[in-house]
Amino acid sequence: MQVGAREVFVENMKRRLANKPELLDELVPSFPPACRRLTPGPGYLEALTDEKVDVIRSNIEKVDETGIITSDGQHRAVDAIVCATGFDTSCTPRFPIKGRNGLTLEKHWEKTPETYISLTTNEFPNYFISLGPNAGLGEGNLLLIIEKGVDYMTECVRKIQRDNIRTMTPKRDAVKRFTQYCDQYFAKTVFGAKCRSWYKGGTEEGRVVALWPGT
Repeated sequence: MQVGAREVFVENMKRRLANKPELLDELVPSFPPACRRLTPGPGYLEALTDEKVDVIRSNIEKVDETGIITSDGQHRAVDAIVCATGFDTSCTPRFPIKGRNGLTLEKHWEKTPETYISLTTNEFPNYFISLGPNAGLGEGNLLLIIEKGVDYMTECVRKIQRDNIRTMTPKRDAVKRFTQYCDQYFAKTVFGAKCRSWYKGGTEEGRVVALWPGT
């Protein structure tokens, strides 16, 4: 299915890039479909073939008062620069979150963000997370994930209230086992293939930290 999908995508790109067929080799990815989020949207490839559009592959080395200087040494005057920066999936909190013994979430997730079923993490009592690490979907309706996550959190809070529990937090072993499960699951999927993806925090071969492992 994966091989067949690639063939279909390439043929579709050939058709849509017919006005500038030389772009095909530059735009067809080396990695399989869905290793990164599927693009482009309707009209994108057609726009690249417009006679008023130039596709420049050289990296931007410098921006000055009137334009950009690319790695090939050329200066190109521009009126506007639009930056598509992508997603930040480092999971670094924007404000201090402290757990037991003064441990901050930033320090706790310094090497890799780890959770128990994406909803909570060890050493942070009564701390629940919506759309945290390993919570997103590679495809499908994200609202379902949000709703199920909130349902789970609600059941935890009900138990805390009903049983007069002071704090609730997963054991380190439970978090570790979920991390291992994620790694083993994604190793068998296209998401684990070699491509620089926001699923992996912008790395080629890092851990898949943005997606839920399974259905």
